[in-house]
Amino acid sequence: MKRKRKLLIILLLVMVLTFCTPSVLAQKQAGPKDSAVTSEDQSETPTDEELAANTNGESKEEIGTDAGKEEVIDSEILEDEYLKKKTADKELKTDSDKELSNEMLGSDSEREVTAEDVIDPNIDEEFLETSEDLGTIASKDANETDSEEDKVPLLSYKVHGRNYGWQEDYCKEFEVAGTIKKGLRLEAIQITANDPDLQLKYQVHVSGKGWMDPVGDDEIAGTVGERRAIEAIKISLTGEKADHYEVLYRSHCSNIGWQDWAKDGGISGTTGEKRPIEAIQIMLVALPD
Repeated sequence: MKRKRKLLIILLLVMVLTFCTPSVLAQKQAGPKDSAVTSEDQSETPTDEELAANTNGESKEEIGTDAGKEEVIDSEILEDEYLKKKTADKELKTDSDKELSNEMLGSDSEREVTAEDVIDPNIDEEFLETSEDLGTIASKDANETDSEEDKVPLLSYKVHGRNYGWQEDYCKEFEVAGTIKKGLRLEAIQITANDPDLQLKYQVHVSGKGWMDPVGDDEIAGTVGERRAIEAIKISLTGEKADHYEVLYRSHCSNIGWQDWAKDGGISGTTGEKRPIEAIQIMLVALPD
């Protein structure tokens, strides 16, 4: 009997151990995990202090953002007000300038412009007198220039040359009649004095003929259409005023150029050298009393 009891006790113990051991092991294994979960839950779960701090921080950030927005808005408002004020000042200045100019124009239009408006009263009177004198002198010079241009020369002349014939216009004193360095000979010449008390007499030496007869005012000396060159010339004065002037002349000869001045019947050019005259200058010079 005792042996049976012991066996039953042992079986009961074995059964108890068999059913109790897995649950204990499961509890032991689950224990750390639950504790970790619990700690994690505890760590994830904010405390009241943290919630309060976060709430204060967010409120501070919102307040700072609102303050920044308010500052930006205030600066924009101030800038707009400054621009408006500046524009208003500019318009006011423009209006005042317009009013001032209108007043000045109105006052000027009501009266005639006088010399005092043009001439500064502070200018020295001597300067004005000098300016008037200069203006008078300038006008005199202009009149004298015009009179000189309109003045009739004492003598005039024109030539007939190879290939170009008679010149269209008479030359005045000292002007060149003919051509230079073109090889065009003079064949005839006309000279006239523009004073009734003064006359001219001139004579030319022509190639193939020699000296021709003297001629008077505006008569043709030389040949036309015969292809004969003038090689030399002599000019002299006659008339009541012949003693008051002397006539000077010079010739430009082929292969020689300009010769020296001749006067009062002297020979200008060459004879016996077959050098035609290509151009000539003539002038009258008044003698001292």
